[in-house]
Formats: sequence, C-alpha cells, structure tokens
Amino acid sequence: MMKRIILILTILSATLTVYGKKTTAPQLDLKSFNEKAKTAQWLYRYDKIAWWTSDSVLTQSKDELKRLGNAWFCYELPDETWHAIYGKFENNTFDLVFHFLVDTTNTVSRIYDKVDTTLLNGYSRALATANQQIKTIKDSSGIQFNQYILQNADKSYNV
Repeated sequence: MMKRIILILTILSATLTVYGKKTTAPQLDLKSFNEKAKTAQWLYRYDKIAWWTSDSVLTQSKDELKRLGNAWFCYELPDETWHAIYGKFENNTFDLVFHFLVDTTNTVSRIYDKVDTTLLNGYSRALATANQQIKTIKDSSGIQFNQYILQNADKSYNV
C-alpha cells in the first residue's frame, strides 16, 4: 500500500512539475519584422501603381501602342510620387512611349516630361538581365512572374 501511495505521489508531483513550468512566449524579432513589413508595403504600392497605369496604357492611341515593347517599370521619388514608364528596350537603349505620374492623392496622369536616359537605360538593362536569367525557368514551367524593380542606394538594382 505504501508503495502505491509513493507511486501516486511521484506521478502527481511529476505532473504538477510539468504543468507548473512557465513557458516563454515566442520572441518577435521586431527589426526583422519591420524590414519585411516595409518591403511588403513597397511591393503593394508598386503593384497598385502598375495596375492603375497599365489600365491607362490601354486607353492610348493605337499608333503609340504599336511602339510598345515588353519593357515597363515603376519608381518612387522622395516626394512619394510614383512614375510608371512604358516603352521598348532595344539595342541597349530605352525608347520611352508612355510616362505616367501617380501623385500623393492617387491621381494618374500621363505626362510628357523628359526622363533621364541613365535612369531609363539602367532600369531597363537590369530588367532585361533578370528576364534573361529567368527565361529557362519560365519556358520550362510555363509560370508567369510579376516583375518588381528597386534601385538601391548604391545604384544597383533588386529585381
């Protein structure tokens, strides 16, 4: 009988020890989370600008639409306005067909301002390089990819 009591007390104390342990909540790496949230917000804004302006492209004249290639990209300026560029990258040169501005009130306007050729060619070259590198995956899988491009502070690009 005494052995049973000792066994029961041992089991109870072990159970209480297990249930009585404090567990620590998973720790959130706030810095990493904020970096990822910032990237996600940027991707969302880029995608929104691309959709709005691509709808605007479809309303342009047929003659201008004939000049389009598959080169397009968006970029944001420090004043939080976005620019969407559509054209053709050929012979290492970008031919600008459409330039849209999306202001801070989300108004889309076609503008005719000149854009720095270094900017146009840099973005276009980075996209052409990335598309060439991913071509075999796209061809063999049939999967289509959205494209996003960001110029870094050091003037390199993330595509």
